Amino acid sequence: MANHDVVLFVEDEPLVRESVIPELEDAGFEVITAENGDDASCILRKMGRIDLLLTDIRMPGRINGWDLAEMARGRHPKLPVIYTSAFAPKQGSEIEGSLFLAKPFRIGEILNAIEELKSRNEDLSMFNEEMQSANVELKRSGRRGGPSLSRRSIWRMPSVHIVTPENESLYKVQMDQAYRLRHRVFLKQQGWCTLGDPDGRELDEFDNKNAVHMLCIDEGKVLGYQRLLPTMRPHLLSDVIPELCLGEPPVGAHIWEMSHHCIAPGHQPGRSSAITIANTLGLALVEWGLECGVTRIIIEIEPAGIIPLVQLDFQPVPLGLPCNIRGRDMIAVMVAFDKRTLERLREMRGNQKKALAGTSHRRPALLHA
Repeated sequence: MANHDVVLFVEDEPLVRESVIPELEDAGFEVITAENGDDASCILRKMGRIDLLLTDIRMPGRINGWDLAEMARGRHPKLPVIYTSAFAPKQGSEIEGSLFLAKPFRIGEILNAIEELKSRNEDLSMFNEEMQSANVELKRSGRRGGPSLSRRSIWRMPSVHIVTPENESLYKVQMDQAYRLRHRVFLKQQGWCTLGDPDGRELDEFDNKNAVHMLCIDEGKVLGYQRLLPTMRPHLLSDVIPELCLGEPPVGAHIWEMSHHCIAPGHQPGRSSAITIANTLGLALVEWGLECGVTRIIIEIEPAGIIPLVQLDFQPVPLGLPCNIRGRDMIAVMVAFDKRTLERLREMRGNQKKALAGTSHRRPALLHA
């Protein structure tokens, strides 16, 4: 898409609108906004031109994001559509040639999604030509059935493994992958300044005997990662970014800090695989916490990330005001969770299977009475 293309942005949460609109405008887009699907449908009837629909799915009013996209395509048959939500989409609900972005998202993820939709449109004619050629070959050979070409792949559920000093020797290869994943995501992509090995691994002073590592693994490959630290020992909020907390940081055996949440490159934000990995890590966190007596997690996130937490039945409480950290506005939040959160995440996952590998997990030493 060229600059000055018109984006219809439909979002009922003011905080999300206020954070996304300036970023889109800075990227060169003209942004038309609506607070719900009903208002957006009126705008669609009046607008002569629209180059992209960026819409939330769950909104107040009669028209949700699915219906709005159908209406928009009725008027603009080739219109690129990006859905957003904190909830996993129902299979088959999205219109063809669209993308889904899981909340919270960054502006870079939206821009990447726009470029991917553009690339898809350019490749569509080539795909159709391949289909036609395959059909011609089938007719010539007298075989029945369609060509073995597919635009969708089946994504299965990975599992999350808990790695601590007690079992780290069993996960040497996977922990090496995890540190390299952290290096790619946080040093190369986000420009963090932290400790790193010359061979491309990212570590810091908190990767010690107190850390609990969560690795989302499938067929021996690390697809996602997050780290947990006890608040009763030094951690990021207490020792590195205390400016995010007004007053003393909360401390307790039931309160842990989560950081370094990341998904392996190649699983693009909004794609089914990336959503599955993120959901699996979140579900594993809650399963582990409820099993080990951890009821609250401290995280440092962008302010727009608070709303999706509420939608997932987490209970976030800001610990201070947003501050600019490494070029991004960040806020420290203490997040409580319970069995309702567990059920919500399992609902998103689509089944009742545990995300954690194994049947039981040893309580961290700091949780023993």
